[in-house]
Amino acid sequence: MYKIFYSFVMMLTLSFSDTVICDDAHMSNAEFTSCVSEQSEVLEKELEKVYQNFFDTHIEDKTYQLKIKASQKMWKKYRKAELEMAFPHTEDDRYNWTGLSRCYLEYSNTLTQKRIELLKTLDKSIDKSGCTSYKVF
Repeated sequence: MYKIFYSFVMMLTLSFSDTVICDDAHMSNAEFTSCVSEQSEVLEKELEKVYQNFFDTHIEDKTYQLKIKASQKMWKKYRKAELEMAFPHTEDDRYNWTGLSRCYLEYSNTLTQKRIELLKTLDKSIDKSGCTSYKVF
């Protein structure tokens, strides 16, 4: 019964919002890992929407578009390196436990969410002169 209710709530959550809430206090480890995986897919789609917004906003500026593509590619490499640093044994069978994939996905989602927030803030802060009022620190 709980699984049916949980599935219904997840469908509603995905229907009305791009946010997926994973509550590990009320889920098995497998359910939570599955939820975090769904969350990852939603965040990847959101990240692509943000990048697409940059392209659409600067449709005439090919240089800007090339820079966005390069930044996107470099950020994905950064995220991969960051995950490999945090979880260096993901490909070693001796360290292959269920919680590892869960932790890996949670950290990946955190990095992706921060990237989305940064890009949204940057997009809102660029003025007509091309200067940005965004402050990193």
